[in-house]
Amino acid sequence: MNKKNSTSDKSATDEIKDLVARVEDQKEQYIAALDRCKDQEQKIEALQGPLEQLRKEAQTDFDRVNPNYQAALTALNVINRNDLEEVKSFREPPELVKFVVKALCLLFKVPQDWENAKLLLIRDNFMDEMMFFDKDHIPDDIFEELKTFVFNPLFDPDLVKQVSLSATNVCIWVHAVYKYAHIHRNMQPRLRNLLEHEDKFTQAQAKLGQLRVEANRIKSALERVITSHKAAVKRAKTIERHMQAIERKIARAVNLMEHMSMQHYLWKSELRKARRNVLTSPGDALITAACVCYHGPLEDKWRAELLHDWQDRSKHGNYKMTKKLGEDVFPLSSNLEGLFDGHKEFDTTSSMSRTVTESSVGSESTLDMPSLPEIKTYKYPPAVYDTSKYYKSELKKQESFEYDQTQTIEFEDSDDEDEQSTLMNRNNFTLQEILSDFDELSNWRLSNLPTDLHSIQNALLMRVSCHNRKHCWPMLIDPDNQAELWVKTVQNSKNVFTEKDVQESTPDELDGIPLESNRSKSSSGQLPPSRGTTLTYSDVYTDDRTASTNTLTTTDYTKREDSVRVHFQSDESTMGRHSRNTWNSEELRPVTSVTNSWENFSLHTEQNLDRPASNLWIIEADDPSLDSKLINAIVHGITILITHIERKSLDPVFRGLLLKHFFVDKEGNKIIKVGTYEFRYHPDFKLYLSTSVPLFLKGDGLHSIPIHRMCVINMALSDEAIMNHLLSETMKVEKKEFEGQKRSNENDIILHRQRLAKEHELIREKTLNLDGPLLEDQTMLNSLLACHEEIHKNKQILEETRFMGDHLEEKFAHYRIMITHITVLYNMIKKMCVLHPYYYLPFSTFVEIFSCVMTSRDRGKGSVGAPQARAQELADASSAAIFKYVSMMMFEQHYQLLQLLVSMERLRMSGKATTKELSLFINNFDKQGIDELSLMDSKPVWMAGQIWIDCLVLEQLHHCYHGLRKSLVQNSIQWQEYFQHPIAIMNPVPGMTMQELSVFQKCILWKICAPQRLCELASAMTLYEMGSVRSLPDNYNIRDVYAYTNNTTPVVFMMPNTEHDKGSSSATKGYSYVSPTHEVKRLAKEIGMEGKVRVMNFGVPGQMCEVRHALEDCIQNGYWLLLQNYHLAEEPEQEFYILLKDIVYSKWIKQERKRQKTDISDDGNSLVTFSKTGDEDNELHIHNTFRLWITTQADSGRLIPGVLVQYGIKVTCEKTGNFKSTIQKSYRSVAFLLQNWKHINDSVSGKQDKIMPLALLHSLLLQQSFYGRNAFINDHHWTLSDLAMAVDVFKKVVSKSTSTEKIMEMVARAYSDHCTDSTDAKVVQSLVSILVQYATGKQVPEKKSNDIVGLLNTLLTESPENFTLKKAVDSLEELTAKNYGLPETADKDVMYTHSRVLIKDMIQVIGAPELLLRVNTAISYREVSVDSILPSLITTLQKCTVLPETNKNQMYPIDVFVHYEVEGYKTLIQTVQSDLSLLQRRSKGEILTPPHYDDVIHSMNRDRVPQLWLAQTFPSGSSLTKWIKELPVKIQIISSLVNDPSPVAYNLSMFLRPDRFIEAIKQTFARKHFVDINSVEFELQVMPTGIKPSVPPKDGVYITGLRLHNALWDSTRAILMENDSENQQPHIMPYIWLKPVDVSSPSKFTRKYGLYDCPVYCSDDPRSHGDKYLVTNLPLPTFDPPCFWCQHRVFLSSSLSSNQK
Repeated sequence: MNKKNSTSDKSATDEIKDLVARVEDQKEQYIAALDRCKDQEQKIEALQGPLEQLRKEAQTDFDRVNPNYQAALTALNVINRNDLEEVKSFREPPELVKFVVKALCLLFKVPQDWENAKLLLIRDNFMDEMMFFDKDHIPDDIFEELKTFVFNPLFDPDLVKQVSLSATNVCIWVHAVYKYAHIHRNMQPRLRNLLEHEDKFTQAQAKLGQLRVEANRIKSALERVITSHKAAVKRAKTIERHMQAIERKIARAVNLMEHMSMQHYLWKSELRKARRNVLTSPGDALITAACVCYHGPLEDKWRAELLHDWQDRSKHGNYKMTKKLGEDVFPLSSNLEGLFDGHKEFDTTSSMSRTVTESSVGSESTLDMPSLPEIKTYKYPPAVYDTSKYYKSELKKQESFEYDQTQTIEFEDSDDEDEQSTLMNRNNFTLQEILSDFDELSNWRLSNLPTDLHSIQNALLMRVSCHNRKHCWPMLIDPDNQAELWVKTVQNSKNVFTEKDVQESTPDELDGIPLESNRSKSSSGQLPPSRGTTLTYSDVYTDDRTASTNTLTTTDYTKREDSVRVHFQSDESTMGRHSRNTWNSEELRPVTSVTNSWENFSLHTEQNLDRPASNLWIIEADDPSLDSKLINAIVHGITILITHIERKSLDPVFRGLLLKHFFVDKEGNKIIKVGTYEFRYHPDFKLYLSTSVPLFLKGDGLHSIPIHRMCVINMALSDEAIMNHLLSETMKVEKKEFEGQKRSNENDIILHRQRLAKEHELIREKTLNLDGPLLEDQTMLNSLLACHEEIHKNKQILEETRFMGDHLEEKFAHYRIMITHITVLYNMIKKMCVLHPYYYLPFSTFVEIFSCVMTSRDRGKGSVGAPQARAQELADASSAAIFKYVSMMMFEQHYQLLQLLVSMERLRMSGKATTKELSLFINNFDKQGIDELSLMDSKPVWMAGQIWIDCLVLEQLHHCYHGLRKSLVQNSIQWQEYFQHPIAIMNPVPGMTMQELSVFQKCILWKICAPQRLCELASAMTLYEMGSVRSLPDNYNIRDVYAYTNNTTPVVFMMPNTEHDKGSSSATKGYSYVSPTHEVKRLAKEIGMEGKVRVMNFGVPGQMCEVRHALEDCIQNGYWLLLQNYHLAEEPEQEFYILLKDIVYSKWIKQERKRQKTDISDDGNSLVTFSKTGDEDNELHIHNTFRLWITTQADSGRLIPGVLVQYGIKVTCEKTGNFKSTIQKSYRSVAFLLQNWKHINDSVSGKQDKIMPLALLHSLLLQQSFYGRNAFINDHHWTLSDLAMAVDVFKKVVSKSTSTEKIMEMVARAYSDHCTDSTDAKVVQSLVSILVQYATGKQVPEKKSNDIVGLLNTLLTESPENFTLKKAVDSLEELTAKNYGLPETADKDVMYTHSRVLIKDMIQVIGAPELLLRVNTAISYREVSVDSILPSLITTLQKCTVLPETNKNQMYPIDVFVHYEVEGYKTLIQTVQSDLSLLQRRSKGEILTPPHYDDVIHSMNRDRVPQLWLAQTFPSGSSLTKWIKELPVKIQIISSLVNDPSPVAYNLSMFLRPDRFIEAIKQTFARKHFVDINSVEFELQVMPTGIKPSVPPKDGVYITGLRLHNALWDSTRAILMENDSENQQPHIMPYIWLKPVDVSSPSKFTRKYGLYDCPVYCSDDPRSHGDKYLVTNLPLPTFDPPCFWCQHRVFLSSSLSSNQK
């Protein structure tokens, strides 16, 4: 039966198949036939449309023809036989008739004459012929000829009608025929087209009929087959149902596989990624380990650079350090022909010489040719390293779960190059990809944790360091309060790898930890060394004093957790002050009776311990319960974070814990030793340590941190985090909804990405957990469909959210630029801490200033305006406010450097300068292998050799300087003038080849060619880039300081260092403008706190206790406390530090309390790591009016407490060079002192005339003292107390005397009594004499613009009614030294000094560290080796003439003087030769010289004359080389004086003691003329220019070799003349006759001019001036007051003339 059924089933199936095939065949044929019919019908329809159109068009044309045709017929109907007879009857018809008949003959093809015409007319059927004339087929020639008739003017029916009526009708007919024929001819193409379409239409209709017949035939056959098929259908239903079931299964399987294509792609991608990760795992592990070990202390940019360097080395297998990071070393190419051949043309460099292949540079040459010179440049690290691109790319990143069906799937690896590497690394290696996963990072972001890359990496580093590093715990450098947040986050993390995850330890050895049975070997006093190369504390630090007592006693360890108590007896130990860069070895030794820091303490564990939230304790390092909690944490497995480790170091008994020194007992438990007791180490115990101060920060009370034993992690805010904070503060004011929208947008992206990942994970888990075959699961397809639907919805939302995020970012793109500029400013302020630790500015304070500016600039919701302009406005306002705050805490030169650094970084950000150009400007370059001597031939005369070499190298380093050498040579004079004129960086440079230089490229050229003017260049650059934001350094204003302070913010006044402090920076040296004590008391009086200011001075032994009690009393009563000279304080008590800490932190504690009570949720974590008190009652309550003021010296003595360095307001009290500020402050002080004076006029004019001169007097003295030795011989410092004294003297003397001289004398005493040198006193007296006379109203200011009188005149220009101090000060244009009564060279000297300091500090802040030693030397000289110059010095001395023997027993004093000069030179020569001989022997290693020879060597190295050789003479200020060269000349002249005692003229420079020579002349005159020497004075007579005496004078001497400084000599009038020219070179004086006269005899003539007692020195260096080095005073005639020349520091110097040399 089964077989039969099977056979039937098969036969039925075959029959059905056959019938189905026939049906399908017939159906197909029928369908094809129908399709053919349908196609044919469509063709007919397609033909019918155009055909109908053609018919319509033809009909339209016919409609146009019919009227003409009807007109012809009408004309024929009119014609009858009689008319024709009439025409025929003409024997000679009229010409018009003939003309009409000719046209008729033409149409009927008859000769056109009258005879034939008549024959034509007499035809019987001629009328019918005309009626049925074939007008449709007129030949072309006839038609053309007919046209001549029709268009003939005579062929007009109206004309013909006048001749013959019958001919008229014929004429009309001909016209009608022509018109019809004309239209018909135009219709011919259309008619032919119409006929063609009609033929096609007819044929198509015929074919359609045939097709329909064929279709009907096929239909009949199909119906027959269908009838047969129906009969077999019932037999095949079972088979058909079976077939349908199979098809359904196949369709379901296909559908299932199609919907699983996405999962298939994902699984393939993950598998490929996993295989790739397996291959790269060794390299990834190595790089990850390096990151964990070394990335912690670094900033983002250095982490990225190190990572890139490591990956590159792993890829190429290069593990040798060829150069330092940040350096570029490369050989100069051979196009430096100028470096080898100075005479070659500059433009002959061939293109062949420009191309040097790497192989030729890197390989060794086989020829004996010198190697190419090598240049080393340094990289410039940008101030801002923005890693926000990482987070943004993460938000936009499409992971593999964001599957796109349109993308091409490739599974083959194409990383052949990487597979050939020694150590492969995964593509786009990131630390977070290795140490974390997508879910964890997403949850962190959703929890509103910081999203910057630095913070995320820090969290991963500290987790790995805490759980996986073998010998150290993480030390978190946390100045911005990030540690607690991330420790809590990591504590709750489950993504942790422990030892059990990576290896299985044996009972005998657990990770290299020694067993308890082996501890007896190490119980002799030292802990066992740690694994590998890491040393323990005991390995490095040992002490003989404790060696005998360092035995550790072992005790029995019990399994039960009983408390263990041990008592230590120790001597009292005190804690000393620690430096931040040293480590106290006492903290490294074991606890003994000597080193124990506890008197009575106990270590115990608690049995019933309440575990804290998240199993985490946060405790401060100075908490008394720290040790107990630490022991309990070890035993019970609690994580502990010890904060503020800088306040107190961890006790030495925990040194084993810090190093993770564990032992293992026999049961495999880890044991930790604390002191002499052992505790079981719980595996869940974790230790974090944190400090709230940066590592570089120094301060009193800050303990050292053992960073070499810790895993240091820099938790400070990264640049990205800083920018996020600042943007958030900005948007709180500009767009309050921005932060919420941004956060919501980012969270939505993360959330939907998580949902996508979750959907794919569900499908994978469902597939892996199937119990049966995949196709049998009835729910899989539905799950896939639901997954696809959810994925599609989430992807769509993701795209929309990302688009909204991009749109949101674009709206505030301009604010990003502003925020970047502010971040640059903050980073530069951080870098400035290298120069002084007090420059530290915490980011919390920076944000407060920034937020205040934003709030003050709030325009409200209705604000409108361009975003770019608004952002620029906010940037300028915030920058100005921050600069104002920073200018208070920085010294003047450092503040100028800060502005320069910010300006340069802004130039880079705006594209006006590249990093390469910035590096050249800051670091210059190092040259090696350059033959400098061969390059000097083409050097311009005015340019220094080293600068010329630098220009040559610069031309090769930067393409924009190509042609610099040629331009310098061809335009030498223009270039010289360019570098001598004031700096104008916008002006073009000389020549035509360098006109494309940018502004900053010109600045580089200035820096290279005129480094001594860097200070001026920095000012020009700052003004160019920052404009109005740039501010000049100003003297601090106590009112501004008070505005920043409050009862919790102490103020520290930093006094500048004196000039004699050798260890301090040159930029911090100076004097205070005003005493802070005076300012604080004055402020207290102004605001009603007078009598409530307590002043205490440090430096008194035992005073710290009194200071603490005074501080507590002032806090309670609201008084002000001023602590002076903290740098002199003794070691403060710990309670003093705690009290300061409580004062500073109370502000944030109150804010925290308020936040907790009001349930206000902060937008972010606090930026301050402050101490948290548990009990509100124990908090320090500070009176609102309390203020704390502290004064200290910047770089000497004890540092201020670290908490004040962090959060105090630091104010520099330096006297700045801002004259406008000084004059304003002085004016207000004088006005205050004179406000109640009864002698001052009530009118405004009277007040001005007295106030302004006195204020200007004090301001000018301060300003002149700013110029140092260019103004005064010694350093002087005048304060407001001196001004008050001078004003008080002025009031008293004016009220009692009208003598201007007495008034000037008394006022001058208030200032000149400070002067210990008479020259300085004369300068002060001259300034007083100029200004005080105006204050007394005795003289009206003259109109003079370039001196002190002109300065006073400018200030008093405004009328009394319109006078305002600000307007008067603003009227002052750019002031120079000459305006202050100083020579113009003073500006240059100060600029040179400041430029030298600026170069050094700039390198120290932002330059290459190895360049610091190079800039420590001065710019004006180069160090030379003593060994190299000794032979030339000895050779020069050998050329000296042997001095003759002399006798002191002479008649005249001048001869005695010559004798002593000869003896002096003999002694000098002997001393110099002896010293040089000893130094030469020392250089050979034969002898050791005494210590005082070190000063001789030091001076000789710097080409200076040693002071030991100048003991018996005046310093000349010349270099050692010049001094030695002139020595033989001087000896030769002295020898000639012995032989010829009466020379024509003398040169004072040839004498060792020219002052004695002057006295000898007086004594000789007195002896010759028998007069009293006290009555002998010199009468000076300057010879006319060009006149040289031939014989000596009868009395006195001729002097030559004198040079006049800061003035000119008017040889025509023989008087002094002011030097107004740009050339400030010394003026060579003519011969001067010093004629002694007896002043006791009456004078024979009246002098018409004044005399200026001009000082004479042997040197033109101001450092060698003063009473000590004064030779004499020579009276020079002048028409100006002598005080004028005294103010201009006019003096004479003596030097050898060129003919004498």
